[in-house]
Amino acid sequence: QHRFSINGHFYNYKTSIFTPAFGSQTKVMIDSNMKTEEVIKQLLHKFKVETSPNEFALYIIHATGEKKKLKNTDCPLWERVLQGPSGRIARMRKAEEISSDVAQYIKFGLPLLE
Repeated sequence: QHRFSINGHFYNYKTSIFTPAFGSQTKVMIDSNMKTEEVIKQLLHKFKVETSPNEFALYIIHATGEKKKLKNTDCPLWERVLQGPSGRIARMRKAEEISSDVAQYIKFGLPLLE
């Protein structure tokens, strides 16, 4: 299997799939004027991910479990600054979008889905 590592994150040439270590963090240089979509594109470009940026979203996840999806017009740097400096209070995550068609089946048990 032909893979190479970028800071411990693996990329498989054959499948064009990027595999980050679970719970890993990464950093990209952004400015206060960059919108959510631009930040997602930069993250995907950094790790050579070929998947469309439209399939991802940025979320702020609070220690309480509350999740807020950032809109494409939001500025992630400002959103992060508003949460304060502590990573224990809130973190920013990039996650794949799950369509409502798929989401309705997520909580069903395997026997029901079969």
